Amino acid sequence: MTTLDRTAYPHLNKPLTERELAACYTLDDREKAFINHNARGDRGPLVLAILLKTRQQLGYFVPLTQVPVPVTRVVADTLWRSNHRVCSHEANSWTSNLEALPCLG
Repeated sequence: MTTLDRTAYPHLNKPLTERELAACYTLDDREKAFINHNARGDRGPLVLAILLKTRQQLGYFVPLTQVPVPVTRVVADTLWRSNHRVCSHEANSWTSNLEALPCLG
């Protein structure tokens, strides 16, 4: 059977440069407004943002546990900078403790 990295399907296991991460996973104003309007709870904005950006890049949803930490950090930093109900302490704890998110349990 062909391994995932040899298929035509996009995946997250390819290391990206900082420039590629910023280009692919930084939220624009429309996305931030969508997240602000639809996300609920303390962790909702980050979870929704990660799902939104990974779905845009891959064309399908992936479990949050499969999202690389650099991708999560770019998304969390974008949310933190835009003051979308995310403080730096929350962003740091989310990126280091993704397994604690309720949707992963």
